[in-house]
Amino acid sequence: MGNWRVPAKSLLFRARERLGSEPLRVLFAATAKPMATEATPGAFWRACGCFR
Repeated sequence: MGNWRVPAKSLLFRARERLGSEPLRVLFAATAKPMATEATPGAFWRACGCFR
């Protein structure tokens, strides 16, 4: 890690274009979950997860 530098913004932009949205879709599907529980005030309305 001694010579590691932050990549240029243009490099990141090109990589995102090349990969497309699928990697983020997969990451979201694998990691996203509700943070509130049914005991969290205001998180649920009429038994649906309406998070603030």
